[in-house]
Amino acid sequence: MDDIPNGGIFRSLPGADYILGARLLVLYSSRDFASANEAQAFFGTCPCTKSSGQSIFIYFRKGCHEIGGTTFHQLAFCSLKSSQWAKKQNAKKRKEGKKSNHALRCIANSWVKITYAMWRSKTPYNESKHLASIANHIINQPSFILGG
Repeated sequence: MDDIPNGGIFRSLPGADYILGARLLVLYSSRDFASANEAQAFFGTCPCTKSSGQSIFIYFRKGCHEIGGTTFHQLAFCSLKSSQWAKKQNAKKRKEGKKSNHALRCIANSWVKITYAMWRSKTPYNESKHLASIANHIINQPSFILGG
């Protein structure tokens, strides 16, 4: 897989082996997404909201790319061993009362966004850059600046 152009990009992900990296490479090579949101919708990792009157229903897509959704769910699970932010995200969601699969879907949704950016820029994953980006995002929030 390292001989294939862009083959090593997805192997840099925490918890990704040759098989998972190859599956991600095929998923992104076989379709050109206009945005990360489009990829999330295609793979079925993002929730859908449906409202009727005063009722709001949140559910996950059933008519999506099943192999893609499963691949990202597996990546979310495998990343729990070696990714700091994935562990914290999982703990946060579980503390909110979410079940294990729901927490993994949330992490998988984040992984779609991250892998989309990696694919577009053709750069491997770097955990320290990602953690710095998260910290920068938190610091630039208005509630953080105002202390509220």
